[in-house]
Amino acid sequence: MHVHNPGPSRKYFDSLVDEREDSAVRVIHGAWVEHTAPLGRREHLESLSPLDLLVLYQAAAATFRDWAPGTSHPEELSPGGRVINREQARQRLRSLTDPELAALATRFANRAITYSDQATAEQDLDYYVDLFLRSLQDKRVIDGILSGSISRRSRQLLDPDFW
Repeated sequence: MHVHNPGPSRKYFDSLVDEREDSAVRVIHGAWVEHTAPLGRREHLESLSPLDLLVLYQAAAATFRDWAPGTSHPEELSPGGRVINREQARQRLRSLTDPELAALATRFANRAITYSDQATAEQDLDYYVDLFLRSLQDKRVIDGILSGSISRRSRQLLDPDFW
C-alpha cells in the first residue's frame, strides 16, 4: 500500500498529549498495521487510493475528542472532501445495527471527509470506515479510548523504568 505523509503523521502522533486522542490514534494505527502490513495477522485490507496517514490519525483523534456515548445525535454523511467510494461507505454505515456504533463510525467518516481536503490524494472513504469498524470490533476498545487507559498503558510499557 502506498502511504502519504508518514513523517508528518509520526510527528502528529508523537505530539498528542490528550490521553483520549492518543488512545484513538494508537487503536487506528494498530488496526492499520494488523490489516495492511505484509505480516499483519488479520484479514488484509487494501485502500483503492494512497492512504494519507495524517488524515487517518487526525480523523481518529477528532472523532473521540468531544464524544460522549449516548448523547450524540446521529450525523448524516457529509458532502465534499477529497474522497472516493463515498456510496460504499454510506452503505457500510447504513448496515450497522448498533445505533451507537453507527453514530460513532459516521462521526469518524465525517472527520475523515473534513481532513481529506488537506490530503495529497483522494482518500478511500470506504477503506477508512471499514478499518475504523474493525478497530472497534471489541466494544471494550471504546471504553479504553474514552478513559485514556490505552494511552497510559502504552506509555507505561515504553518507560524503561517500568522494566
